Amino acid sequence: MMGTMAKKVELDKKNLIKMLTPEKFNIEVKTLSDKMPIMDAILYYCEKHTLEYETAASLISTDLKRSLRKEAEDLNFIRATSKLPI
Repeated sequence: MMGTMAKKVELDKKNLIKMLTPEKFNIEVKTLSDKMPIMDAILYYCEKHTLEYETAASLISTDLKRSLRKEAEDLNFIRATSKLPI
């Protein structure tokens, strides 16, 4: 009986699911964004890790959202936000 319990514990350790944290997601997307636009980096990461886009949306940090918005404004995908002259 004890031998089967030990086998079950060993199997569980092998099949552990790697947890995806927002920090890990944002770091990996930022490193990918050095080579490609941020939106493409997010989509590439999702496809590579079989992650749904809706799930990725909840993992994006404020800093990454700001960069993504700036990129979209530069490409005229969205209207530029009003900025005070300095």
